[in-house]
Amino acid sequence: MNYVSGNLILRYLSQQCSDNEARELNSWLEESSQNQQTFNYLKLIWSQLN
Repeated sequence: MNYVSGNLILRYLSQQCSDNEARELNSWLEESSQNQQTFNYLKLIWSQLN
C-alpha cells in the first residue's frame, strides 16, 4: 500500500493540486476501502471548515 501525504489530500480538497498529484491521489483511493474511508472523513471535516 502506498502512503499519501496529508498535504496532498489538503491540496486536492482545496483544488490546488497538479494533474499528476490528482492521479496519485485517485490511485491511492482505488487501493483500498480504508483509504477511501480516510479520505471521506477528511473531506467531511474540510467541508465543515469551509
